[in-house]
Amino acid sequence: MESLNKTSIDLTLCCRDKDRSADVRVPLRALYGYTADKMEDMILGELYCAAVSPLPVFIRLQVDRVQRRRAARWEVKGEKSTEKAKTRPLLGSMVLVNSITCVPGQQTTVIIPETVLYSIQNKLYVPLNWFTKKHLLKIQHCLQELHTKLMRPEPTADFPNPDKVLTFDMANMAAFWSSDKDYSCLTPLKWQESARNLESALVLLCGPLTDDPAAKPTHAGEFRKHRLFFVNYGKFEETYTVW
Repeated sequence: MESLNKTSIDLTLCCRDKDRSADVRVPLRALYGYTADKMEDMILGELYCAAVSPLPVFIRLQVDRVQRRRAARWEVKGEKSTEKAKTRPLLGSMVLVNSITCVPGQQTTVIIPETVLYSIQNKLYVPLNWFTKKHLLKIQHCLQELHTKLMRPEPTADFPNPDKVLTFDMANMAAFWSSDKDYSCLTPLKWQESARNLESALVLLCGPLTDDPAAKPTHAGEFRKHRLFFVNYGKFEETYTVW
């Protein structure tokens, strides 16, 4: 085989036809009688090497050489992956830093932002579809991206000169987030979610709810009856008396 390879190389080098890029004679042959698959098995597994031993020295050297080359390549690749993992993800790459898996049954209570409370308190009609969890989180964390304005509340006996508060700019926000007049803005589940959050906002403004029939009616209590009526609409005969 060595003589055959040497002859093929000499004929290729001595070829006078310079325009030819292919070999003149047959392709070179391996110097050992092991197929490529068997060599790959010996490179990947020590057990296979032990099973076919004793191996010629040059075969063993070739196996060790390929193993060291692959190990060095994986080591370099591992270092690059570690350095890449240490870098901070780009904004908008959807890769979260220290992400926490949220289980629906263990989610925290939704926080009602003060801007929502001030808007309701100043008699601005906040559409129901703005009370979804997604919109409330947007108000809480990205208020600078929404349309707001300063409004001075009506004076009261306790606060004759109230300070201005931040409320929604309803005209621009209605064009931005639409209104609940469109039936397609809320699915049944999103309606229940929004209604619960609106009830929580009214409770913060009106005080805790009570089952005492002699207590003075509040907006929160009346809206709670409204919400429960539609949530339990399948039990209409049972809930009608409460409504």
